[in-house]
Amino acid sequence: MLYSGSILKSSEIQPVYRISNGRLIQTSLSVAKDSEWIIGSTVQSSSGDVFFQISTNEYVLKNNYTNLITIFELH
Repeated sequence: MLYSGSILKSSEIQPVYRISNGRLIQTSLSVAKDSEWIIGSTVQSSSGDVFFQISTNEYVLKNNYTNLITIFELH
């Protein structure tokens, strides 16, 4: 499902990933604990993991430390 107008809140420090050659690769960047990010889109890896876009080519993995605050949902 694609969320638009959603805010991601990270309750812990989270690594940031980028797409390179069609694969999600972990970078040396991270998002800070208790930071909030507007979500651009979501992508799903071949293994089924969901990632939230927080910048042009930067993504955070959906896990127990991420919480979505949805403003509205696209169907």
